[in-house]
Amino acid sequence: MSPYLVLARKYRPKTFDEVIGQDIVTEVLRGALTGGHLGHAYLFSGPRGTGKTTLARIFARCLNCERGPTPDPCGTCERCQAFQAGTELDLVEIDAASHTGVDNIRELRDEVAYAPMRARYKVYIVDEVHMLSKQAFNALLKTLEEPPAHVVFLFATTDPHKVLDTVLSRCQILRLVPLAEERIAARLEHVFQAEGVRAEAGVTEELARRARGGMRDALSQADKLLAFVGNEPTLEDLQRLGGEAGHEELEALLALVEAGDRAGLLTRLQAFEGDEESVLEGLLDHVRAAALLAWCGEATPLLTLGARARPSAAGASEPSASSCG
Repeated sequence: MSPYLVLARKYRPKTFDEVIGQDIVTEVLRGALTGGHLGHAYLFSGPRGTGKTTLARIFARCLNCERGPTPDPCGTCERCQAFQAGTELDLVEIDAASHTGVDNIRELRDEVAYAPMRARYKVYIVDEVHMLSKQAFNALLKTLEEPPAHVVFLFATTDPHKVLDTVLSRCQILRLVPLAEERIAARLEHVFQAEGVRAEAGVTEELARRARGGMRDALSQADKLLAFVGNEPTLEDLQRLGGEAGHEELEALLALVEAGDRAGLLTRLQAFEGDEESVLEGLLDHVRAAALLAWCGEATPLLTLGARARPSAAGASEPSASSCG
């Protein structure tokens, strides 16, 4: 029996066309590949689970496809096959969280001087780059300022404000955004269909809401749910699994707040003991969505709330004649 591959890895995008919700970033990378405007260093920033490392890997594959550089790698050449098998020697992935010191960066700096063994470029993907020490960043500056022509750096971070300005100024910064709930739910529907899962109506929408813009988190929660109840999950199963407040529970909590029913609110909150942080995040997301709908309308791109929850969120705030202009 082959080992189980978690959904987040099994359905990880392998091409730009498979990436959802990051249209601007993929268009920029496609344009760089087709127009020959390739930089030597890119920094992918954004919330967790939105595709930073995934896009870096796709871009690395596009750079070294034997028919490229191309935004549509062939998947059949030696470089593409080595990339897919995880045996590409000229692709180096570094977890900055466990390689924070200046000695690690000095070693990397020495390595970049050597030409690629087989590929067109030697690509370094540095994940969680904000974890590097100040001394490590300073050791990297000279290489970033005058890199060898055969080297491309792809950095990923959830906290770009922790990266030195002198490093940021030497990178092309690509900002990823949280995914809209509708897009996450649609992707989950596709995955469930492929996996033979018959979920109750509303399960994918609730998983999407709980993921708060992160596709990886949605797939991880789906994995946990399927391990818990099998291939026919319901909304009740999802509530029993996590303890996090669902859409209806958040509505009920906000109604108690609005009514000033402190005793009722405290009683209801007891059901979420141990998950107070996630409940608070859900309440804040709901209030933020209500404010955006009231002031900016449903067309605002700042809103990630799904269509199922929008009517009640819109009704939670008084309409305003003002607009976002």
